Amino acid sequence: MKSGFFKAYASFDELRANNHYQVAAWADGGFDIMNKAVRSHFHLQHGQKGGTSEIDFHYSSMPRPKDMPGSHYGILVTVQLHGEEYPTKYSVNCHHFGLRDFSRRARFPDIREIYIYKLLELIEVGPAVQFILPKEWICSRAGTYIATKWRDDFISLSDLEKEEDVSVEALVQLILLHILFYIEHLHKYNCGQWRDTKTAAIVDFMPRESCYRRDVKKFLLGDGCVPFWDDIHSDLFSKCCGEKRLEVAKKWLQEWDLLSKIDKAAALIKNERDRMKMLENGFTRYEELIDTVTDDLEYFISKIKSNVKNLSSALGLDV
Repeated sequence: MKSGFFKAYASFDELRANNHYQVAAWADGGFDIMNKAVRSHFHLQHGQKGGTSEIDFHYSSMPRPKDMPGSHYGILVTVQLHGEEYPTKYSVNCHHFGLRDFSRRARFPDIREIYIYKLLELIEVGPAVQFILPKEWICSRAGTYIATKWRDDFISLSDLEKEEDVSVEALVQLILLHILFYIEHLHKYNCGQWRDTKTAAIVDFMPRESCYRRDVKKFLLGDGCVPFWDDIHSDLFSKCCGEKRLEVAKKWLQEWDLLSKIDKAAALIKNERDRMKMLENGFTRYEELIDTVTDDLEYFISKIKSNVKNLSSALGLDV
């Protein structure tokens, strides 16, 4: 069984070579806009690291193959900045409420999506992430992009076809985070496990509206919260008895130290939140939108904390 984003490619470099023919097809429309924004983002970091010329700045990109897990709208980039010995590879996609074909209007980015990406990184379920925000909103053609560091050790559920290869503990972790963090689209291509640790891995998702949950433990013990997984994964989770699920949940609530990580994630995206707050008025003016979500982050965080405290108390943990 090959690790990586999917079985068809053993490495990022092989993926790029096998899909090189697509590069010429992306010059028009959204991909070109995305590519320029991402290159500018990393070029700025190059200068901040002391780079004064293009000689030691390397940037290359290509469209995401359609059979690649995660969002289908995005690019793959290789970046090497001043002082770095090796290049770093990123998967870049548009935020979930952005444009897909640039023939229609976008919605303002959801700060909750940015926040959850950072929170997943902190608990080592998601890859390292950077956010690329525009300087201004003009006719919806400036997007917000999410760049996640490429990890060859990601194995999607779609690649885990034998029961002996599937970590049931990782499945319980995925459902636990689905419930606690209000995240959707955890289908078999967007989530799985890390090869070496066999713990939960999430590379893409969609935020959902938060709601009050009186009994989080009850949600975890039910099977109605299982995403659209293949039978092998759904059955393995369903066969995992209630006591085992609670045992896994208790272990990882302690391991992740969620209450402190929740606050830390909010602090780490302060710059993005402040910039989005400044952009919000301009976006509303151009797009004639009324409802935006920048001010909803504190409310959203309070709901996540409530879920964590609710389940922790039910499992006998100090909160």
